[in-house]
Amino acid sequence: MSVLESMKKRELRREYTMMLGEEKAEYYLNKFDKLTASRKKLSLNWAGLLFSTYWCFYRKLFLPGAVFLLLNFAGLYLVLMKPDLALLGNMISVIPTVICGFFGNYLYMMYVQKSIVVANQLATTEKERYYANNGGTSMRIVLGILAAMLFFAMALFFSAGPEVIERMS
Repeated sequence: MSVLESMKKRELRREYTMMLGEEKAEYYLNKFDKLTASRKKLSLNWAGLLFSTYWCFYRKLFLPGAVFLLLNFAGLYLVLMKPDLALLGNMISVIPTVICGFFGNYLYMMYVQKSIVVANQLATTEKERYYANNGGTSMRIVLGILAAMLFFAMALFFSAGPEVIERMS
């Protein structure tokens, strides 16, 4: 029996709330309950659909966020630097949007559940610190990623030269 299965429902909800943060706990608990009951991975997440990569970093999903950021960089590179591959670049840039929009709740549920399992192997004070560091949200991280994306876009744009400016106008 897994750690999650051995917990009482009330105790498990408390763990979820500690990991998710109070403000969005109920929203995600409802989503997670529906995903678990239906045994499906598909569930619409509007924030994931609209903000994809940035939503991942906001929710501290660092591995998917990093993969999606690389896809965004690759797509932007192809659009700006390889005009004959611009369509491919645009298609690559849509991948994070589709995954976060339709599978983001499932990705997040898996992350939260793994985090709860890890946290329950820690002492109480370490557990609280673990939830504070790995759970909830972080606008600071999003702003840092946004700044990196803007810096990368500007560096690409200016390194491409005047022909890119002509092509875009």
